Amino acid sequence: MTSIRLLAALAITAFVSTAIVLVPARLMHTQVFEPRGLEAASVTGTVWDGHWHHAVWRGRPVGDVSIRLSLLSLVSGEPEILAAVSASGLSLEARVRFAGQRLRIREGEGSIVPGRYVRIGGQLASLADETVRISGLNGEFDEAGCVALSGNISGDVLSGMRERLNVALPALGGGVQCAGRAVGITFEGNSDELRVSGNVRLTPDYAGWRIEAVPGDDSLMPALAALGFGEADGTWSLEGQDSWQALQP
Repeated sequence: MTSIRLLAALAITAFVSTAIVLVPARLMHTQVFEPRGLEAASVTGTVWDGHWHHAVWRGRPVGDVSIRLSLLSLVSGEPEILAAVSASGLSLEARVRFAGQRLRIREGEGSIVPGRYVRIGGQLASLADETVRISGLNGEFDEAGCVALSGNISGDVLSGMRERLNVALPALGGGVQCAGRAVGITFEGNSDELRVSGNVRLTPDYAGWRIEAVPGDDSLMPALAALGFGEADGTWSLEGQDSWQALQP
């Protein structure tokens, strides 16, 4: 009798699992994503292998999104989605859950090219076209913005400048966190020739940044001036602000 019950339970589990993975992704979109601000030109596939083409999150283009429902998460009663975002200048994979109007992200990994999303003019634009890696991204967002956020960033964004000047400029590293209800990014890097630090603040409407640099060699001063930095008491700084969006779909 025990064996029969076990076989029956396994059969029911297999049937339910099969039924779930065959649910159209379009149904998940209308019931889960659309009410929370996600739009798409088209939605194809199933909840096991769904695709959102040219997705837009609350008015912001985010590219193409692929999802896979984690069946194990159904046991906890809080369904979790394995999501992958792919766009020009952005690649990100993360585990995603919705709790009411809150979006929870964990174990995010990927990369971004900042210059594809923020207009940065002058010679500084070339630095924004370098790839920044993202790791260990965990966060929670509601309708008002950032609730909790942590993660690491790293990138050799000064590589082009290093080659042109033939000096040992540092690679940059830092982290992401909430800055009030906005997303905040801090970074720094150190070498004998240059010490640099900065922060970026992302709101729904604009990106603002401040960068400070202390050159260890006077030969870097003309280059900093050409990038738009101004000097005061030995520290060179640059501030800016502009709208941000997906500039290259």
